[in-house]
Amino acid sequence: MNKKNFLAILISLIFTQNIQANTDKEKHAIAGMAIYAGCMLGKVISENISGEDYSSWLNYKTCLLPVYVAGIGKEVYDSTHSSKHSPEFADVVSTVAIPTAIAGSIVLYRF
Repeated sequence: MNKKNFLAILISLIFTQNIQANTDKEKHAIAGMAIYAGCMLGKVISENISGEDYSSWLNYKTCLLPVYVAGIGKEVYDSTHSSKHSPEFADVVSTVAIPTAIAGSIVLYRF
């Protein structure tokens, strides 16, 4: 496992385990980190089982895609079920902010 994968998984799992979700935004942040960590763990496990390198199409940047899809998709769902849910742009930001910061840190600091 290279440093990029390790760093992304470690940070996501640490934050996911140590945050107690009291507000809606915190729950969105935990969900985003859990999705990101799950994608990165899936990558590492798949590479170790198959012995192949998936970095060309599955990496710390492309693992942001399911996070963004989940964040936006949840708000689309909320907007179509507005009698029980209220869509908020801040929920999308809460979902994607920390995984985006992790990936951005890896790019910025060239781990």
